Parts: sequence; C-alpha cells; structure tokens
Amino acid sequence: MNHRLLLAAPLLFCVLSTTALAASATKDAPVALADVQNFGSPFSDLIAGYVVSFDKEAGTFRIRTSGAHEIAVQLGSFVYGEKVRNLGESFVSPGADWSKTLTPGRYVYVYGISYPDANKAGAQLEAKRIVFPSDGNGKFEAV
Repeated sequence: MNHRLLLAAPLLFCVLSTTALAASATKDAPVALADVQNFGSPFSDLIAGYVVSFDKEAGTFRIRTSGAHEIAVQLGSFVYGEKVRNLGESFVSPGADWSKTLTPGRYVYVYGISYPDANKAGAQLEAKRIVFPSDGNGKFEAV
C-alpha cells in the first residue's frame, strides 16, 4: 500500500475544495459559511466573536463575529474550555458552569466541527473547545 498517497489524499481534497471556493468568490462577494456548507461534508472551523446569548436548556449559544455575522453554536458532548495562558504555564479551566462563562459581551474563540447535514437545534457549529482570552470583564490586561 502506498502510504504517501494516503497521507496526501486529505491535503489534496483540502486544496481542491479551497480552489473551488476561491473560484466561486470574487472581490465583492467573498466566500460565505453557507458556500462551504454546500460541500455537504463535515469540516473543522475556528470562529472568534462576542457572545450574544446563551440557552442553558438547549446547550446552545450565539456569537457575533467582527463581520457582524451571528452564528449559532451547539455545545458538544465533550466540549471543554480554557483560559489563554503563556507557554510553560499550567492549564486553567474557566469553570464547569457554562452559564457563568458564556455571558453576553464576552469574547471567545470557538473551535468545532460543522455538520452541514445534521445540525443540532439549528446550530451551525458544534463546539469542541472554547478559549477565553479574558476573565470576562471585557478587558484584556497583562498579568
């Protein structure tokens, strides 16, 4: 079996799909999340933005990106959060209660997987990891 081909296959798919997306984009009409979802297969993504709302019962929240897009996010079954830290520093958890950490106005980075055909509760992204760059007061202070 040719292992080089197996290792190159995902990269080739990534290059081909990126090329197809780039071909569909123009200067005035950039590639949108909906264009990527039209491929029909799951993909990983990183979205940064401000928390708009949190629904504890549904396990979902909405974030607004700097481009003013609102995105629905489903908390995955094994999602975890962490605070930003320097190299060599230990892992710092923001806490187990998402309702205290996902407060409106808080800036977050959400790493997750989009399942275009099987979105839960209308979510566009299933969160796997949420990174909090501040302590929640909206201020980014040097430590």
